Amino acid sequence: MGDLNKKIKDSKSVIEQSGLNNPNELYNKAINCKKENVFKFRYSMLLKYSFMLLLMAVVSVSSIVIYKSFYMEPGPTHIEEGDNKQILNIKSVEEIKELIDNSNSNSSSSSVKGDKGDAGSSGLAGESSSIDPGMSVYPSIEFDKSGSGLTGDLNIDRFYETNTQEENVDEADIVKVKGQYIYYIPAVHAGYVENYEKNKFDFVSFGQYCVYILKQTNDSIEVVEKIVLEYDDKLIAENKDVKAYERITSTPNNLYCTDDFLIIEVGFTITTLLLDIETSKNTTFSTKNYTEFLIYDVNTCELVKTISLPGKCTGTRLVGDDLYVIGNYREYNQNGEYLPKYYINDMPVVAQLENFYYCPSLGSSIDSYINIYRINLNKNNIEVEELYFLAPTFNKIYVTSKAIYLIKNNSNTDVEYLDENINVPKNKVTVWPTSKIIVINTENELKVEGCIKVRGKINESYWISEHEGYLRVATTGTNTVSKVLAGKYVYNQTSSKFNYLTIFTKNEAGEWEEISSITKGIGEIGEEIESVRFNGNIATIITFKVTDPLYCIDLSDPYNPKITSALKIPGFSVYQHPYNDNYVIGFGYDTTDTGVITGYKIALFDISNIENIVQIGEPLIYSQQTYYDFDVLTNPKSLFLDLENDIFGCDMASYGQRFYIETKHKQQYVSTYILYKIDLNDKEKPIKEFKTINRVDMITGAHSVFDRMVFIGDKYYLLSFDKVYIYQLTEDEIIEVGIKELTTK
Repeated sequence: MGDLNKKIKDSKSVIEQSGLNNPNELYNKAINCKKENVFKFRYSMLLKYSFMLLLMAVVSVSSIVIYKSFYMEPGPTHIEEGDNKQILNIKSVEEIKELIDNSNSNSSSSSVKGDKGDAGSSGLAGESSSIDPGMSVYPSIEFDKSGSGLTGDLNIDRFYETNTQEENVDEADIVKVKGQYIYYIPAVHAGYVENYEKNKFDFVSFGQYCVYILKQTNDSIEVVEKIVLEYDDKLIAENKDVKAYERITSTPNNLYCTDDFLIIEVGFTITTLLLDIETSKNTTFSTKNYTEFLIYDVNTCELVKTISLPGKCTGTRLVGDDLYVIGNYREYNQNGEYLPKYYINDMPVVAQLENFYYCPSLGSSIDSYINIYRINLNKNNIEVEELYFLAPTFNKIYVTSKAIYLIKNNSNTDVEYLDENINVPKNKVTVWPTSKIIVINTENELKVEGCIKVRGKINESYWISEHEGYLRVATTGTNTVSKVLAGKYVYNQTSSKFNYLTIFTKNEAGEWEEISSITKGIGEIGEEIESVRFNGNIATIITFKVTDPLYCIDLSDPYNPKITSALKIPGFSVYQHPYNDNYVIGFGYDTTDTGVITGYKIALFDISNIENIVQIGEPLIYSQQTYYDFDVLTNPKSLFLDLENDIFGCDMASYGQRFYIETKHKQQYVSTYILYKIDLNDKEKPIKEFKTINRVDMITGAHSVFDRMVFIGDKYYLLSFDKVYIYQLTEDEIIEVGIKELTTK
């Protein structure tokens, strides 16, 4: 018994000390949901009939708030110019605690608190200690070639690269290609299989969470290795009523591939569960989220290093040999540890206080740490550099070779008064939504460079671009204008949409400042920005309400940007891709004359004459009554591009026929992949379909099972969870190759 108590004492369990000392408490937690359900049913009718009374109370309180807000002197909603650039370095853990305690979003963090202390003789028998993410819980590797490594040419000149926003800044994807090798994370699908013997449909999963390494051969393709992520539940304590165990789930999300390494990004979650032995029901006790980066030698496929970072990853970029990871960490007060840990293999590394920052003008709501890590993928020594930001969750990130831009929409409002004296407004006051951009310089050490305020929302990373030292930002939003009588607000007068383009640069003091803007002419009344694309000194911006105005903006003089032309056509594009400098391919929606969406549209625009941009010929239209799930509209990385051969590809899905067994039926879905050819000499139909691949499955949900198309040399490879479709440009035949070792659960 003494050895057992010592084992429990030394454990790293995240379960509260009070729970370990009292098994009944654990049991009560496990059955808590059952009791709550009884009370919920009893009170549901009372809540239902109380709703109208509660609504009336809310309206009354809101009226008081409105009166105080709009009939009293202007208060602290005004943003002083100096506040928006204030970046503070946090000096102590006590300061972190104070900021979090004063935050309005403190409830978003985990409720598990306490100390990892002596478990004592609680009566809960523990099998092993809790699993730290940095411990040796590595994925198994299945080899087709008995560990002999990879052999082949990694130096083939022509192979597919991921569609990215910024030149020389790679983005994570589920497929990467290097020489003759394709690295691929297949999607896992669920669907139905007809069971003739039992006269029913069986619901099954198709595919497996793994990473395939495929090699091009002379006439086909083969699986040379498969990396499988396998983790089991781990019992950590039990008594006669309750078992406590940890469930570890891991999902490969993205890949990078360099000359030296294959990097697999894995979402890693440790959930502590309490199992009620009598009812066999689980109750979640605590959850920890990590993002693991499994770094393999690209030549031997041996695991070199595992780096486990706290929180969930929101974005990554690869610049040269530097992998930048931006994430949200919410379990900041778990076990009273306000300084997060990350792990390099088995070794924990505690965050350094000197790397913590805070920006007061972002607002008092702190719902996470913004973690920024730079993993230097030096072949001889992989190192990690860190920086932390206490802030509300950021909406988007934009990364260049020299900086990281963290984008936060509507972090505050900006109030504009007619009179310079803000305490004596004359006629009206205008309230603007604003966004903040935190700039992190990455040229040397990670350094917070400043905070930029801009009016409006930045809805996509494509709406921001740095070019030759100038930061160009497109925004959209709604402002509210209120009249003022005798120094008092008159509530809710008018509101209007606005679309801006603002340009910033650094002044002599190294601070970002606005140098010019376009505040009129982008969009008609009531229109908002739908898509933006910067291409050198030209920006194309599309707005929409009923028609699709495409605006061409000349940015060659950043101090004097100009709208040079506008094209108004039905529909709108939500993603634009530059083609041969003088053209833009627009992917979006077709609409009626009244603005009702009826289908998908692919169009080609000629911007060679910025004074007169035109649409070339007729666009391709796909009816929404037939097709749906046009993936490129939500994920530009799914767009296949071989512009050297004037070819691109997209996937869609549609309904197939229904299958019936007795009175039950299941729906087939058709995945469709289309290759397009661009012919600039054809002024009527410059974009043509020239190859279509269809596949029928009984999966659940309306989506395509085609993941990506890539190329090596003159061969195209369309990847799905169990097959590869091979197409060669010089031939018309499509070859299907099954992926070996496919498992169906």
